[in-house]
Formats: sequence, C-alpha cells, structure tokens
Amino acid sequence: MKKITLALGLGASLVFHLLSGTAQSQTVESAEMLRLRDGSILWGNIESHTDVDLSFQRLDTGGHVTMKWGFLDPKQEHELRLIFGYIASDYQEEIVDADRIPLVDGTELIGVILGRGDGVILVKNVQAVISLPVERISGQAIHIQVPASDIYSREELYQQKLDEFSQSLDSSEAAESALANYDLAEWCEAIGDYGHALSHYQAVPVADPTWPLAELQPALERTQRKSLAQAEVDQLREVDRLTRRGNYDRSFEMLAEFTKTYPNSPLMDDWNKQRESTEKAQLKSLRVEVSKRWHAVASKRAREAAALSSYGEALAYVSEGMSQEILASVTSDLTNIDKDIKPEEVRVLFDERDGSRWRKASYGIGTWILGEGKARAGIEPEPESSGGGEQDAARKALEDKIKRYLDNQKAVRASSSSDGESPEDFWTSYSVNSRANWLLAYYAEFSGDMEVRKAQFTNCKECGGTGVREVVNLGSARTGSDAGSTRMVSCPTCHHIGVVRRISYR
Repeated sequence: MKKITLALGLGASLVFHLLSGTAQSQTVESAEMLRLRDGSILWGNIESHTDVDLSFQRLDTGGHVTMKWGFLDPKQEHELRLIFGYIASDYQEEIVDADRIPLVDGTELIGVILGRGDGVILVKNVQAVISLPVERISGQAIHIQVPASDIYSREELYQQKLDEFSQSLDSSEAAESALANYDLAEWCEAIGDYGHALSHYQAVPVADPTWPLAELQPALERTQRKSLAQAEVDQLREVDRLTRRGNYDRSFEMLAEFTKTYPNSPLMDDWNKQRESTEKAQLKSLRVEVSKRWHAVASKRAREAAALSSYGEALAYVSEGMSQEILASVTSDLTNIDKDIKPEEVRVLFDERDGSRWRKASYGIGTWILGEGKARAGIEPEPESSGGGEQDAARKALEDKIKRYLDNQKAVRASSSSDGESPEDFWTSYSVNSRANWLLAYYAEFSGDMEVRKAQFTNCKECGGTGVREVVNLGSARTGSDAGSTRMVSCPTCHHIGVVRRISYR
C-alpha cells in the first residue's frame, strides 16, 4: 500500500491510499494543488523556484512545467512567494512614545528625551544619543507616537523583547518554551530581524520534539531565505523610514542604489511596492503643500505690492507679474519635497488641488476704484414692492431722485470720482493693510488662479447703499438759497458705488 498526501492550499491535506500490485508503480510521497488564474487546477510537485518562475511536475502526466508566477491564482501566488521568501511579510510595526522637538533652523528632531544636562538635553533616536544644546530649540517639545524602528535599532528592540520572553523561554515546560520561541520568532519577522527569527524557529522542535514539523517547515524556509537577504530587507526598510520622514529625494536615491547593488534580489516585488509607496507619499505631500504655500506666497506678494506708492504700479504688478512670481517661489519651496520639480508641474498640481477652506478678501472702501461695472457685478436687482401707502410713495420718490442724479453723473464717471478724487489720490491715503487686502482680492478674483464664489456685498455705512447723500440747505442771504431745500451729492466714502465688495476664494 502506498500513501499519497495531496496538500490542499497551504495547510490541509487529503490522504489517499492506493493499492499497487506492481513494483513498477511510481511512488509519489506528496502532491500539491496549484490553483491557476483561469480557474483550473494542477496536481503535482514543485521541483524548484526562482523569483521569476517555478518548475512543477504534473501528477497526471508526469510532465515537467515551468510557469511564470503570474499564471497562478493571485492569492496562492502571494502565499507561495511569501513562504519561499520572495516578498516580505505584511506586518504592523510597534508604535512607541517619542518627542518632537522644534529647532531654530525650522527643522525638527524626533526622539526620546532621556534627560537634561548643563545646557543640553539628551535625545535618543535610531541613529544615536544626541546632546542637543538648548539654544538650538525653538519651542516646547510635543509628545507623539512613532514606529519603534525610528527610535531603537533592531538589536535594541530584540534585546528588549528577549527580556520580556526570558521566563517563558527558560520554562521547564516543553510546550511553554516551544511556544515562546515560536511567538518570539514571529515577532522578529515583524521587525525584519530574520536571523533571530530563524534561530528561534529552529529552537522550537529542540524545546518540544512533538511540535508538528509540517507546520514549522514553511517558516523555517521563509526565514532562512530572508536571512540571506537581510541587507536588502534593511535597505528597503530604511527607504520606508525616510519616506515617512518626508525625505523623498534620499528615498529614491536608495531605491536606485538597491537595483545596482542587488540586481538579482529576490525582493524586487518589495522594491516595486516601496517605490510605488514612496511615489504616492511624495505626490500626496506635494498636493498638500502646493496649495498651502501658494496662498502664503500670494498674501506675501500682495503685501509687498501694497508698499508701492503708485496705484498704477501696484495694479500692473497684480495683473501681470504676480502670478508668475508666485509660481516661481512655490516651485523653489517645493524642491525640498522633489528636487527636480518644474514650474509647469507645480501649475498642474495647483490646478488639480483638492478643495480646501474658503478664504476671504475685501476691497473695503476702495471698492469704487474698480469702476462701477466690476464693483457691483453680481448684485441681484431688488424686487419691486407691490405695497402702497405713504412710506412706499416717499421711498419711490427718493429712489427716482437718486436715479436722476446718478444718470446725470454718468458722464463724469471715468477715471475720477464726482468730487475730483482720483484712484491715485485715494491710494496715497489708503492704509498699507487695506491696500494689501484690496490687491489680494483683485488677484484672487481676476488672475484666474483661484476658484471664486459669488461675491458678497454690504452697504456703504455712510450712504446706506444708495451711493448718494442728501444735503439740506440751511439757507443764506448771500446766496439767496432757501432754507430747508435739499440736493443730492455723491457719497464721499463709496464714491456713488454704494457697496463694499467682498469675495471668497480658494
């Protein structure tokens, strides 16, 4: 009687007892089931494998097949490549408490504060214990949580965990000692310490000879392969750490170095995943920063333009050169995320930015120098009242009076207001803060860079939104005017525009 064990998936097995009466019958100790991408299955034995393909002897025909990994069902492909050590295991790294310390140069130091000395504090991270002079610190340290590998070396982490497991490892109970070795080996795999993982897996059957070797064998094969590629694992993990810290340029440099140093590495799948992860993280950072920095530079440039003494100069700058200067400045700022980024790429990133909070800017009492068309654009006409009575009649009479006055003033509403004040005269007396806000509003509304919502309006406080003021004559014998007569004059504050224009943009 011969026994054939057919491995179902990666764990269960089905035992068939076959009767054979001839010595020529082929003995097959075990057969594995391969699930193919098209849904079919093959029974047989994996003879050999590389990071590119595997060789398989079919049970039904006895023939030998070499196939690319991609022909397998994706789930089984992942499981087998994980067992054979061609990809790193998925894991959740331990998180530990740390401190984020802001420095005077604008950077920050992340580590664990060990203590304070004479004018220094001692900070530990994975690189070293650093003596940080207090004069380099610009603010209060903030408590945060970070991956353990950012603070402790792999050996330090192992020694800490080894102390935790020491009692169970030394237990006189075989099962307890074996389980402790197995659990510690799994933990070592999680932090990428495959050498120690292999040694603890090997210690399991030594501690407990009854431990099922079939269950242990995949872990032994996996950690043995990965321990041989420990340097490659360490380099990819360093790339991951640098990516989390936002050091994308160095991350990409290390990824390029990896392919030159290890051209035939069995971890190329992990390399591809890390490269994709770094690219996505960099793009996400760029998308966040481009909007933030664009708005910051826009406010700064508007304030600089407000210092110009001439309204004409300031308006020309905001209309023509400001957008390009913002683009150049933001591009320069973003080189700390992507050293090779180009202005046209920054423009695309800003144009494709996600919606952010709406910002506000106002033309203030300088709304009138926009000209009536721009200043009042978007104002909805007020519905005519259908009511009657003395109050409505008086309101209608006043409106007609104002309309006649405004119609008479159209001829003099070109480059100056009705009282002779020009935009240049007004600009000279306008405060720098108000100029900056006016210029920012103009840039946001008319440059085409920003998304703008419908403008909002408030009535001029002096004229209540009418654009004119009614002046009562007190009477004069010299002029012969009648006391109590009235006349309309342009509002000296809003210059007959009647409103203050505000915009929301992002």
